[in-house]
Amino acid sequence: MDLLSQLMEHFSIRTGVFYSGHLCGISSFKEQQRQCGHLHVLKAGDLILGSARGTPKQLTKPCIIYLPKSTPHSIEGVGEGAELVCASVEYRSGQMNPVLSALPEVIVIPFESAPNLIPVIEMLFQESAQESVGQQFMMDKLSDTLMALIFRYLIESQKIEQGLFSALAHPRLVPVVTAIHQLPARHFQIAEMASMAAMSRTQFMETFKREVGETPGDYVQKWRISVAQSLLLQSKPLNWVADEVGYSSYSGFARAFQHVSGMSPRQWLKDRTG
Repeated sequence: MDLLSQLMEHFSIRTGVFYSGHLCGISSFKEQQRQCGHLHVLKAGDLILGSARGTPKQLTKPCIIYLPKSTPHSIEGVGEGAELVCASVEYRSGQMNPVLSALPEVIVIPFESAPNLIPVIEMLFQESAQESVGQQFMMDKLSDTLMALIFRYLIESQKIEQGLFSALAHPRLVPVVTAIHQLPARHFQIAEMASMAAMSRTQFMETFKREVGETPGDYVQKWRISVAQSLLLQSKPLNWVADEVGYSSYSGFARAFQHVSGMSPRQWLKDRTG
């Protein structure tokens, strides 16, 4: 399984369509505590995208609007309205998500820039236009597929300048980040990672920091804790989780967890599960 597929499975990235039709008024979306985002697909009409963190932007061409994080925003249909499908995007496992950390607050992809996405978009609107058995299930699955295609587009078009998506677009870093994600318990040495990238130690360290935005050591630690959080949410025992992500003792695991998340594993789990 390729790395993008693994990441989408690990973080259980799932969408849920909650609106389809013509928007003539304004809809507002508040910031939420849980990790979630929004996907708005504009097929026709004019739409104003508003945000408290930036100036409103009027969109007049068919496009995809993806807000990866819980960014407060509004959408407003202009004139005769805008033909839309809107979906929530949930990331159900872990907290230190390298997919999210690599993305800006708002991504706008015109249809004309991503023709490979058009068939799925057309199927999504066709399904939303008719009431039939299994309609909600079909729309959710189509929007899930659209999310995977969006991620692929961002990698292949090299639209993200730093973070995991940038590393996945760098041919020499791909084997390194793939190994890191596939083997969270493995203690990789810098020399070994540099060899995988066919670079000198210095060149590898500089390239990794430039493309990903942090050192290999910091990235590995964050990924391990993210995997640990996902396992803890599955009710796995603490000592077993520590071993699964490469820590020989619970105390070492707890220190790393505290460093990355700001709290102990037990406190983190208590906050998440009540």
